[in-house]
Amino acid sequence: MRFGVLGDTRMWRADGTDVPLGGPARRAAFARYEDVIGPYARGCIKSGEGVGRLMVPEGRLMNWLMSRSLKVLPYLPWKNMMAKGARKTAEAVTLPA
Repeated sequence: MRFGVLGDTRMWRADGTDVPLGGPARRAAFARYEDVIGPYARGCIKSGEGVGRLMVPEGRLMNWLMSRSLKVLPYLPWKNMMAKGARKTAEAVTLPA
């Protein structure tokens, strides 16, 4: 179940005045928000699930492999791979101006 807590739903004009959103304007604003943020949020969730599987390995063998690989990771050529993946996820959204 998903939910959000919202205060006053308002839109700000270029001149600095704010306009309360209600009815069709509110639905349009939330639809636009979902169009922009939805794919980004789903990508973050997917990335987090993958990291979760790595951080909590299943079984003794995977636990041993994970601990050994983390010890030698600084010396391997692909040591920045995790940071690049996190950066790619973080930069996957383009906000409208």
